[in-house]
Amino acid sequence: MLDRLERKFGRFAIPNLTLILIAFQALFYLAAVATTGQAFLDSMALVWERVFAGEVWLLLTFAFMPRFAHPLWFLISIYIFWLMGSALDREWGHFRYNIYLLTAFVLSALAGLLDPSAPVNNYYVFISVLLAFAWLYPEFQFLLFFIIPVKVKWIGIVVAVLTAGWFLQALGMRQWQEAAVLAAGIANFFLFFGGEMITRARNAHRRRVYETERAELAEQPFHKCVVCGKTDKSDPDAEFRYCPQCSDAACYCMDHIFEHEHR
Repeated sequence: MLDRLERKFGRFAIPNLTLILIAFQALFYLAAVATTGQAFLDSMALVWERVFAGEVWLLLTFAFMPRFAHPLWFLISIYIFWLMGSALDREWGHFRYNIYLLTAFVLSALAGLLDPSAPVNNYYVFISVLLAFAWLYPEFQFLLFFIIPVKVKWIGIVVAVLTAGWFLQALGMRQWQEAAVLAAGIANFFLFFGGEMITRARNAHRRRVYETERAELAEQPFHKCVVCGKTDKSDPDAEFRYCPQCSDAACYCMDHIFEHEHR
């Protein structure tokens, strides 16, 4: 389906979308620093009640909302987003990367309708970028605290576990909108990689079954004396012979093959 859509609408894809998002995030961050801080960012967040009252630009501005933090952490966050987003853009091409982000933003906005008075958080959209990057480049290393090398697959696993915990916590506290926005923000990851995840799980299951069966066969004896039950497993040094005249080509150890021949 994506191939068909790309052939038809690919020319409308926005190049360098990561840089555009970062540029607006930086602009909003500077505006927040120069004005009222977090209060300014809250005023630009998506709240459906305000959209219904005429502030339709909030449908766009919420996509650019940065998380207000110390300037150093903000710079680190946009650098990491640039690194991961640019890699996905190169891997998929502009159109698919646009669709990946657009899906998350649109679903997040729609999830906000569950509580039109509550602001919609775009934080989980950027988590979905990290999950996609970790899936595609699991061996890529980040320097944790600028010192400790950590493969991004482990970061992705930790973030996935934390996100699942936040989702369950929101459900347990009956925060339906928060749970819906979280699920919507990372739904694009499952839409893009769900089929591959199922295929990998099936292949892993088949491999485990095959290895189990092979191990069981390896444990079974190849030779077994029909008289005493001695096998090449119970006595690796024993020798065995088969009776070609017998209808079932019975196997005998050397201790009993002669008894059989004399009979």
